[in-house]
Amino acid sequence: MRFSPGRILLPLVLLLLGGALRAQAQTGGVAGTIRDAATSAPIPGVLVEAVDAGGRTVAAARSDEIGVYRLSGLAPGRYVLVVSRVDVEPRRVDVEVNAGQTSRVSVSVGTGNVRLDPVVVSASKRPEKAVDAPARVEVVSEAQIEARPAVTPVEHLRNVPGVDVASTGVQSSNVVARGFNNIFSGALHALTDYRIASVPSLRVNFLHFTPANNQDIQRMEVVLGPGAALYGPNTANGILHILTKSPLDDQGTTVAVSGGERNLLHGEFRSAHLLHSNLGFKLSGQYLRADEWEYTDPAEVAEVGRFRCAVDPTGCTAAQVGAAQFARRDLARAVGIDSAASVVRIGRIGQRDFEVERLGGEARADWRVSSGLNAVVQAGLTQSNGIELTGLGAGQAQDWRYSYLQARTTYRRLFAQVYFNQSDAGETFLLRNGAPIVDRSNLLVAQLQHGASFWDGRQSFTYGGDYLRTTPVTDGTINGWYEDRDGTDELGAYLQSETRITDQLELVLAGRVDVHSALPDPVFSPRAALLLKPTEGQTLRVAFNRAFSTPSSLNQFLDLGSALPGNDPRTNQLRQLGYSLRIQGTGDEGFTLRGPDGSYQVRSPFNPDPAALVPATSADLLPLAVGVVAQGAAARGAPLSQQFLNYLLSLRPTAAQVGLNYFDISANRTGALADLALSEINPIRESATTTLEVGYKGLLGTRFLVAADVWWSRMEDLVTPLTIQTPLVLLNGPQLAQYLVPRFMADLGMSQAQATATALSLIGDAQNPGLASIPVGVISSADVDARGGQLLVTYVNVDERLELWGTDISATMLISDEWVISGSTSYASDDVFHTRRAGIVTLNAPQWKRNLAVSYDNDDTGLFGEARMRHSSAFPVKSGVYEGTACINRTGVPTPLEEACIESYTLFDLNLGYRLPMVPGATVQLTAQNLLDEDYRPFPGAPDIGRMLIARVRFDF
Repeated sequence: MRFSPGRILLPLVLLLLGGALRAQAQTGGVAGTIRDAATSAPIPGVLVEAVDAGGRTVAAARSDEIGVYRLSGLAPGRYVLVVSRVDVEPRRVDVEVNAGQTSRVSVSVGTGNVRLDPVVVSASKRPEKAVDAPARVEVVSEAQIEARPAVTPVEHLRNVPGVDVASTGVQSSNVVARGFNNIFSGALHALTDYRIASVPSLRVNFLHFTPANNQDIQRMEVVLGPGAALYGPNTANGILHILTKSPLDDQGTTVAVSGGERNLLHGEFRSAHLLHSNLGFKLSGQYLRADEWEYTDPAEVAEVGRFRCAVDPTGCTAAQVGAAQFARRDLARAVGIDSAASVVRIGRIGQRDFEVERLGGEARADWRVSSGLNAVVQAGLTQSNGIELTGLGAGQAQDWRYSYLQARTTYRRLFAQVYFNQSDAGETFLLRNGAPIVDRSNLLVAQLQHGASFWDGRQSFTYGGDYLRTTPVTDGTINGWYEDRDGTDELGAYLQSETRITDQLELVLAGRVDVHSALPDPVFSPRAALLLKPTEGQTLRVAFNRAFSTPSSLNQFLDLGSALPGNDPRTNQLRQLGYSLRIQGTGDEGFTLRGPDGSYQVRSPFNPDPAALVPATSADLLPLAVGVVAQGAAARGAPLSQQFLNYLLSLRPTAAQVGLNYFDISANRTGALADLALSEINPIRESATTTLEVGYKGLLGTRFLVAADVWWSRMEDLVTPLTIQTPLVLLNGPQLAQYLVPRFMADLGMSQAQATATALSLIGDAQNPGLASIPVGVISSADVDARGGQLLVTYVNVDERLELWGTDISATMLISDEWVISGSTSYASDDVFHTRRAGIVTLNAPQWKRNLAVSYDNDDTGLFGEARMRHSSAFPVKSGVYEGTACINRTGVPTPLEEACIESYTLFDLNLGYRLPMVPGATVQLTAQNLLDEDYRPFPGAPDIGRMLIARVRFDF
């Protein structure tokens, strides 16, 4: 056998090549593209590292000139891709590598000084740097959210300049920007993944109903000031946009479990995976239970006491039982229910369940169809139990469900979406009167937006349109006789122009036209901003915005009866006489209260048919007053003789002989009915907010960001809280005496002294009710859905312009790569406004807010944390039934519902965390909200809130 080098080398090469091919078949790889989040342009030179479960970097590569990177030779298993460059936002993305396959992972990252100047989308409805935006935009980053255990996303907003957060419980809160907070508030335009997040129909921001949990939130953007030019109505007080993570960019599984005071248990998870290199899905969910901060509402206690002897007569006197039975009948009459239903309602009054429970989840699929074409489909559901404050008092939420379906797509600058939000209030009821809250309302929205650029990008347009259909379903419990005609349609179109006049000067102009089914005319919302950018990373802007808020479903269609609240002598007397409330929205046409001839009509509880309208004349009302006096005399054991009673009932004075007076309960004002100017109550129209703002935001060097704004706003046609609008009617006492005395003398043969004494005893006074001191009716009309002597309680537009100015100043300094210090202060010029029609209007927010925070994060040691101080000045509140106005009460005489104003407070919070080196992906955290356990009350009707300690363990797989 002859040997040669070729015969020896060839088998050896084949053997080695086969081994290499077998080894290659047992490994996998990762490839993808790195793009700029703001422009979608590919980014070259970005380092991509694959880190295994032990924390070792096993492969690395940089993106090429078209942004493409490729890692190969990876053993099957899970890795973390670490994306980094000096001027690129660090990203960590989980990926699964399979043998013989290349996983596709493309990542969008922010560029520049991303810690201080991140990419935002909410100011202009397109990606841009926060510093370059034509409005003040604040961002809560993913890192900040991960570093702070929180029960709801609202907790992450407490440091944001200009934002007012009023906690009303463990999970409940009201959030607005630059004041005009309210119980049951929807003033802040809240979005989640481009979707309106408020509860349909009720238009209230229950942000804890948002199914997205802390582990899935990528960032939160807050736009201060009006945003109607792009977003449409109800954006006068700013925009909050919560954006969640895409499964195409963030894969892996995160599980977090928290526990703490108030028997808190909070579990969250997120799991995202790639089905294909361009197709991913994620599931997320959370469960929370806790004990609510306890609070006893005096109004609920009073109502329980008023009805107690009707439910359980044990230990009650006959008089107490009789009074309670009357109260029960009064409730049934006021609400229009039978005796059995009234007993059910009474049994629910004050029955607070202090156990808070919430369950929620989301599912989402993202498909990157091709370059620039993306599609997203997602759905979510939250079910909640707890105590929620409303304008009519606290409500006990039982099995309240909020859900949504959403589909959206983007192709370059084309954006289209449709979504459907739905609410089901379950077995929820009001705690002050036991009334059920039925709400199965829904909101359907379709939106389309596109944009185009010209002249090398120096001119850009963004344009689009929206359609919103709101369908309330309340089974008559909220919307009463409006139930079958309470849907609303809104259609809007907008155009924004951005012109780069020079490299340093940019002009932004925008306009929007909206048509609303409740408004007679289209509404125009203009916007203009001039931006001066002297250097990269610095912007000085002067902006003008005009935004508007449409009538809410409650403003238009609320319709329910209620007993008179409170337990003071005046309220008790009216209640005993049979008066109650009709709480009714203005509908599309408002209320006409005066006839063509200038006359009024009343409804009287003393009429045989209390719901019937009676002319407001002394001839028609005197017999009713006589009947009341006769019944009172009989009850006292001194009945009027039948002959005398018949005589009194036969009297028919003319208006010239006996006039009528009115008594305005809200203003505590009395006058002649002939002088009353109450022809009509107009339907609620849009309220407008005009804002001028001068602001600066800029990077000073690479480690210091400062922002300062001075703003002025003028509010027109602001909608008041529910207020009694119709006065009571009484006979004029002096004129009645002048009418009766001569007739008693002529017809009954009385002496002048006897006739005068008899007339005065019948007319009565404050201590001895009589013909002229008993309200004989309440002004009403066919437009009021009253079931008897019901005072109309409704909304009105304030007829004065309210002006307010303020400042928002903040600064953030990167002391080092680990240490960050930030602070802010916000000021509003006024917190009380005095109006002629609506009385006192309050900002319901502090004039001064201050925040200071120091944070630390060290990747090498795994330690991180934050210490925070937040201060709020004292302020009055007038919101629905909650009146914390004692500090501004000029009369010194407290109203029946008045409480103390909100006192100032300074709170300290502390967060600590540690990434466990011995357990990759594990983190332990501890947070103390209100560290020093200072009892503070953030809003009337809310409990005193003390310290909340929360410990959390998080695992990233």
